[in-house]
Amino acid sequence: MRQLVTPISFPVARLVRLTLFALLLSASSLYAQFPGWPASSEEAQKDTLVLTNHRLGSAASGTYSILHSRSLSGGDTDTLGRYLGLYSNFQYLPESQRFFTTADLTGGFYYIDRNLQHREAVEFSNAPGGETYFFGVRQIVTDNQGEHFFFYQRNVPRGLNGFFYMGINDSVHTEVYNNVQEPMDMILDHSNLALYMLLNNNNGTIIRYTHDTGVIDTLNVAPSRVMAMDFHAESGTLFYYNDGRFYRSNVNDLAQREEIIRAASFSDAGPFTFTKMHYDHNQNRLFVAFRVNSHLNQAFEIRLDETPEVTTLNLPNHGFVQSMVYFEDTNSLVSLGAGMTNLSTGNIFLEYDFDSGVTHVPGSNQAEVMVFDRASGYVYQIEQTHSRTAYLITRMYPDGSARELVAWMPMNSMANRYLSTIRIDETGRRLLYLWINGAGNEYIGSINLNDIHDRGVVHEFETDGPRMIASFDYDEVNDMFYYLHLDEGFYKCDASFDSCNLHWARGNDTYSQFTDLDNAYPNILMKVVPESNHLFFNVHGVGIRYVNLDNAQEAVLLRTTFENATMRNLQYNPDLQLLTMYEQIGFQRTLRGFSLPNAETAVDERFDTGNQLTSGLVVVFDPSVLVSIDDALVTTLPTEIMLGQNYPNPFNPTTRIPFTLQESGNVTLEVYDVTGRKVATLMNGMLPAGTHTVSFDARDLSSGLYLYRLSTGSSVEARMMTLIK
Repeated sequence: MRQLVTPISFPVARLVRLTLFALLLSASSLYAQFPGWPASSEEAQKDTLVLTNHRLGSAASGTYSILHSRSLSGGDTDTLGRYLGLYSNFQYLPESQRFFTTADLTGGFYYIDRNLQHREAVEFSNAPGGETYFFGVRQIVTDNQGEHFFFYQRNVPRGLNGFFYMGINDSVHTEVYNNVQEPMDMILDHSNLALYMLLNNNNGTIIRYTHDTGVIDTLNVAPSRVMAMDFHAESGTLFYYNDGRFYRSNVNDLAQREEIIRAASFSDAGPFTFTKMHYDHNQNRLFVAFRVNSHLNQAFEIRLDETPEVTTLNLPNHGFVQSMVYFEDTNSLVSLGAGMTNLSTGNIFLEYDFDSGVTHVPGSNQAEVMVFDRASGYVYQIEQTHSRTAYLITRMYPDGSARELVAWMPMNSMANRYLSTIRIDETGRRLLYLWINGAGNEYIGSINLNDIHDRGVVHEFETDGPRMIASFDYDEVNDMFYYLHLDEGFYKCDASFDSCNLHWARGNDTYSQFTDLDNAYPNILMKVVPESNHLFFNVHGVGIRYVNLDNAQEAVLLRTTFENATMRNLQYNPDLQLLTMYEQIGFQRTLRGFSLPNAETAVDERFDTGNQLTSGLVVVFDPSVLVSIDDALVTTLPTEIMLGQNYPNPFNPTTRIPFTLQESGNVTLEVYDVTGRKVATLMNGMLPAGTHTVSFDARDLSSGLYLYRLSTGSSVEARMMTLIK
């Protein structure tokens, strides 16, 4: 089995933005006079942005959510990302460089651009209008020119159940195969418009329909159920997964099949595990995704050499993988993840960059909460998938660039339906969040902001029932945690949770509105503000209250709201000294900011009644940090070769090794044991100048000290690391 090596070569433009933004924040203090704009020219360059996420209509109507940025100093509203709806699968059309897909809930065929930002409907010349015409289309394929369409449709009201064909100039679609079984896969041979249909309950057979002749024949591929397939038209090679093994056969001589590899040699997937595969003919390899349970995928690359080599792909899990395609030019894999079963509607597009190890998230899902990390300039978001099967934690810059996945959190029960609290620990460089584990226990988790793969548990709560911890916050000035127990009140704990005391007992009427826990979680948030020595919290239909951090005798009402108002996303902006939140009263949605301590309104941004606001955030941002590469290249490239300490260290069994190159050149990174024996070569080839990270998997090595050495044309550096099993 070949070890996966993922050098992280951050794009120079991102490195420029991040470096200059960090220097800017450390070199000058951000202004805090508000309301009233700062007078100095240096401060006047900065802008205060309102970031908002809106849900437009509903997922069932085929509309989408949209992420907006608006300056408080005036100007247009920028669209940073949009979610384009729910899809069943996709096909990439290389000639037009766009995706072809179908919206499952509304029907209709669509083209989506390569960046997954815009979609347009396929216009048939003579097809009748109306959304119901293509309602119930689940899977689709087309030729590369987008003139011939084959699809499976299950539309009970119209009596359509089976496989159909429709040309771009046709007025009706023609049934080609009548069968109520939803297919596991459909593949089109573009050379002769032959459609291959893999039915869900097949017994080792594949149905083939040849469009030119209208002939339907049954291909006896395997003696038992086939779980996945792909086809290379030029060679006529059919790849498929059967009885826990991968095979290939020529479609014209199926009796002669060749076993490629057994899944048991690299995975715990069973013979009937739902599987998706994609054949990359340029590099003669298969990309394979197994759905080993309702929320977990295993992904692999199988190089089809004389002796197949398998690489485990660290792809994020986002439900059952329905479609995937590899892009040679960007060395990335785009995948569409579904819900909890293989037949669920797809909802998440992800693009995994093999060079950087970064997973990009095109578009924008429904963001529930936003927080701002001033040190890096990233905005972190909690996003809920539109089919309500998972949460995503993502990050991006305030201009919408460098958007990537941080964590994927499956909703495996109604007990963890809401993930409504994330906090930034700027001093400790970690992201904190409240979640629930598989045993049903709530916990505060942490993600290392310098290495998002480094995660841990700060504290696991012991409660009498599920979902009793409504919210939490961390006071990094005093190194204390606060959390809200729904039945009891606020607790104050030291950083290790060794000592926790009831700081403020819940009153009899404080949370009377929260008899339904489903309403409690998205509507209760708390925020510690050490500068004012207060803990603020919002109460549905009451307003914002606060208690003293030293001695909480009673909760003081800071600001009232209407009885049926919803208040969410309570945050504190230390640069502006504002407490911010968004409020919904009927159809009126407003992002508000209050100065402390007098709760004077400093921000009052109202939004259209048709755009349902789901989250909002006020950030201070300097547009000048987004400079061109030509202006900043000389000052931002590394000035020396540097080999960093591996992290984590000690480790078991994987770790990551960072290093920086002054200029491009041939690089060798090797690992030695204490006897001087070389145990691994992690890198041996050309790399560009910049910052890189290489992964090291030591599962086959014994515990002990190891030396890793970086060699370039003119320099050699080495460090020690410790493996503990």
